Amino acid sequence: MASNNEKGKKYEGFSKEILLLQNLTWDYDSQNKNIKFDKDVEDHKIEGISGQKHQIDIHLISSKNPEFHLLCECKAHNPAVEKTHACSFVTVITDIRDKHKDWKIIPVFTAEDGYQSGAKKILHYYKIIYFEMKDYRNVQRTFNTNITSKMPKFEELNGILEDGTIVDRDVCLINYSRGDSYGITNAIKSFELFDSNNKKIENLIDFTGEFHTGDRCIMIDDSDEFYEVRTNKKLVAINGTVVGNTTCNLGSSQTVIKSKAVTNIILDDGNIYRINKDGTCEKYYDQDESKKIFE
Repeated sequence: MASNNEKGKKYEGFSKEILLLQNLTWDYDSQNKNIKFDKDVEDHKIEGISGQKHQIDIHLISSKNPEFHLLCECKAHNPAVEKTHACSFVTVITDIRDKHKDWKIIPVFTAEDGYQSGAKKILHYYKIIYFEMKDYRNVQRTFNTNITSKMPKFEELNGILEDGTIVDRDVCLINYSRGDSYGITNAIKSFELFDSNNKKIENLIDFTGEFHTGDRCIMIDDSDEFYEVRTNKKLVAINGTVVGNTTCNLGSSQTVIKSKAVTNIILDDGNIYRINKDGTCEKYYDQDESKKIFE
């Protein structure tokens, strides 16, 4: 299990990847809009006016507008961000801003599990942009499917050829229309089925007792008939006795569906944006709808 520190570092890397996306732009004020950040500052320790150095999770700058600095705090832990965390970050930003008068600072807070109401009020009041976003890059859903077949269990099973010859269940038949070889059990579905009282049987799966076939059902075309391989004589009827049914395991399959989304970003204004792996960005007004990341 990953430690909290490992989880935090992973979330910082993810947050930085999102904040550096070139389809994300930032407004500092009415005169400075659509700012893009493209460079990560390696030294994340920034001194404030108090003389204290603060460890900043993410520090980004803009090549085009070097006076702008994005300073971000990241929280990957449960529960939601509390008021004390928000107050602490406000203090850090204020200390740094008072020291670096020439910096145009855009403060950002990212959290994996959202914010308590008190934290939201504080961050909003002090104009700190807060994101709620989860890492969906490696999320996947696995479906395991077991393929089974339910078949009648025969006590007796015989076929009758066109000259009256009776053949048992092990006879090999060929169907020229389908171009393949079959056994009698495969040929049964090509005939009408009746019980000993000549009552029609819809399906042998749930039937027990003696049965016989009636007219041939046309499955593909008029020439869709079965012939005994050795004599090349046509199969004209089948009879037998069903004593129950059996289930055969035909195998299993596994389907993996991967998330098409990188993340959903819930902004402080309530808007939800999904960033997809194909580079597109979609806006949602319904939070439940935005969580459908596999569609």
